[in-house]
Amino acid sequence: MKTNVVELSAQALATVGNLGAVGLKAIEYQLAVEARKQSAFEFGLACETWKAQQGIDFIPKNSPEWDQMLHGLPQLVRDKLWRAKADEKNARARLFRACLKARTA
Repeated sequence: MKTNVVELSAQALATVGNLGAVGLKAIEYQLAVEARKQSAFEFGLACETWKAQQGIDFIPKNSPEWDQMLHGLPQLVRDKLWRAKADEKNARARLFRACLKARTA
């Protein structure tokens, strides 16, 4: 069976396009991970500042004191971390979908 050059060229272009999409999604994911790390760092600083202001050294997670601290933090700090986590999760899912598409193409 003879395959013509046009079919091969179309397949090659599709493969290159899919791999390019994977590369772009990988970059987006890496940027989302870095943004989440930065947001987590800022969240940690805000928590440490709040604890210092209250004269507290340690607060266990999911305790009433933890909830009190969260409500004492600026809404912007909390929202930024939650949004960054969601963005990272979505970027990861888009990367995996692009990989699947490239693998099955």
